[in-house]
Parts: sequence; structure tokens; C-alpha cells
Amino acid sequence: LKDMLEYSPGVMVQPRFGAEEARLSIRGSGIQRTFHLRGITLLQDSVPLSDADGSGDFQEIEPLAYHYIEVYRGANALEYGSTTLGGAINFISPTGYDASLIQGRLEAGSFGYLKGQASSGARVGPADYYVSLTQYRQVGYRVHSEQDNRRIFANLGYRVSPNLENRFYLALVDTHSALPGSLTKFQMETDPTQANPANISQNQRRDFDYTRIADKITYAWDDQQVDVSPYFSHKDLHHPIFQILDDEFQNWGGHFRYLNTKDFFGKKSRFVTGYLGMAESLWDLRFVNRGGARGAKTADAAQTSYNLNFYGEENLEIIPRVTLVGGWQWVISSRRQDDRFLADGNNSGHFMYRKVDPKAGILFAATPKIQWFGNFSQSFEPP
Repeated sequence: LKDMLEYSPGVMVQPRFGAEEARLSIRGSGIQRTFHLRGITLLQDSVPLSDADGSGDFQEIEPLAYHYIEVYRGANALEYGSTTLGGAINFISPTGYDASLIQGRLEAGSFGYLKGQASSGARVGPADYYVSLTQYRQVGYRVHSEQDNRRIFANLGYRVSPNLENRFYLALVDTHSALPGSLTKFQMETDPTQANPANISQNQRRDFDYTRIADKITYAWDDQQVDVSPYFSHKDLHHPIFQILDDEFQNWGGHFRYLNTKDFFGKKSRFVTGYLGMAESLWDLRFVNRGGARGAKTADAAQTSYNLNFYGEENLEIIPRVTLVGGWQWVISSRRQDDRFLADGNNSGHFMYRKVDPKAGILFAATPKIQWFGNFSQSFEPP
């Protein structure tokens, strides 16, 4: 991820423990979060990868299995339903129209680093396909920093007519990461390859299996386009840290998006509106960590989240090279926890959040290659 985004302005990527997991921030979003992700919406071909509760996992992403990346900073991500401060990152997949029939890749490096990929894409009449298989291993510079990840990414498209296409997506991920932990300054200066003793004694790790399916139907006509995109994902997480987390996640939802680029009374116009619905159910189990094995149970909760996001945006060129931008979002979010453990009291609760976010901006095309823009906007992130 660092290699992909390091030179993108306003984007900061810091790998964690030399692993694929990283801290990702756009213009300061989620800057205090040193694990997982918050403040940025991750998308694959405009379909959410992020969880409904706002978090995300970089191990669900395979950099070699994408054609290119779009970074929408801040309120520029409104047109994809993102409400987050940082904006959105949209990973665009190869298809059988632009991928090689057979491609192989092998990387090797220090500290037991080895990564291989085999991929194939082709067009067969009105159908096309792309599939990528990757495996990544690393012993690591530090003790207890081994990585072992296997991923399959695939999509299958069918062009029903010149105006109508359907594309199905599949992702399978099996990832295992040992966590060496933090060191004091003295420990680092003495031996930077060592792990935190507690991380070894507790066998601290982050392992999960992940499955995602999605479907995208696109119908285009007369400078207009409609996308309908349902999706579903399932993740089993085993995460021994200072306690053991055994969590099961299910996310599902759908994205409806309408785009119109017809001129408006002779003025260049781009209008987009849509609805993004996301829901998540999480079974959260926690245990005392006894050398990496389950001890006594400390928590048992069912957590549910959902977000209903309605949005619209208009870009209108009022005079040559000057475009006014106006947009809005209406967000309804729910966060619920049903405590099933009750050993330390009832920690159940339910909160609803509603917000309307405005956006106004201006875009000036100084030259064919230089643009100036500014936005005044408001973002909204439920906890």
C-alpha cells in the first residue's frame, strides 16, 4: 500500500511492524489510529470494501490485482457516498478487456521476503474474465514478525447489449500476521530486531479468513448511466493481543448511483445522485490470553451497525473554465450492542445518528493541465 500511495499528495502511509497493515491518513483523517483504519472509505469499482462501522482492513486488498487507483480527498468523495473526513480510495479492477492472457510475477528480498502472482484475463465473445492468485511470505526483520498471506481476486463480466453490462466479483483472503509489538527507545537502540516480550509470551497475532462477493449492473444511454451494486462479505478474525479477540463479521449492502453528463441549457454539466446502504453484524468474543490460548471469557456481545446515505452533487460550468459545485448528503446511522456476558453489568446500548452535510465548491481550469479548486464542506463520522 505504501508503494502505491506514497507519492499521492496529502496521503500518508505508515506500515505497521513491517507488515501489510498500515496507518493510512488523508489530510489528517484518523491520524491517531495506529491500527486498522478509520476516516477513509475504501471502494472496489465504487462498491464498498470498508465495514459499515467505519473500519477497514488492508489485508483485504491485493495491490497487484488492481489496474489503477483513484483518490478522492475530503468532500470530493461525496459522489460515492463517503461521509468520512479523509474521503475515499477507489481501487479499479482489471477486466478481460485490458488484462494479459497470462502473466506471472515473482519478487524476492531480504528477511525471507517472497511474493508471487499468477493472473489471467481474456475476452470470450460478450463475456470476459480476470483472475489473480497471489501468495506473500516474509520472515521479517524483527523477531515474531512473520507474514503469510494468500489471496484470490476475480471478476466475470457479461455484456448483454452495447448499453448493459453485468460484472460479478469474488475475493478470497487467508492472512496470518505475527505482531512483534512496540519497543522502548532503550530496547530499540540495544537490539532493534527484538520483539516486545509480552507479544512473544502471549503469541500476539492477527489472523483472519475473508470472503467477499459483489455484483455490479451498469446501464448507459445518452450521456447517462445507472449502476446498481449489491455486495456481501464474511470475515473470521482470530486476534490474540493483551486479550484474545475471536470475532465474526458479516457486511452487506448496496449502492445505487445515477450519473448524467448532458449539457444543461447549453452549459457543461455533471450531475450525480445515489443511495448507499451498508449494514454489519459482529459477534464479539473476548478471552483472557494465556500464552496465546483462550482463558476465561471476558466479553460476549452482538454488535450491529447500519448506515443509510442519500447524496447528490451538481457540477455546472457557468462560464468557460469556471465550474461551480454544489452537493449534499443525508446520513442515518445506527450503532447497537447487545451484551450477552453481563458479568460486569449490562453493557448494552443503542444510539442513532442523523445528519445533513452540505458541500459548495469552485473549479477553475487555468490550463488544459492545471486546475485550481476549493471546497467548503462538512463531514460526519458516527463512532
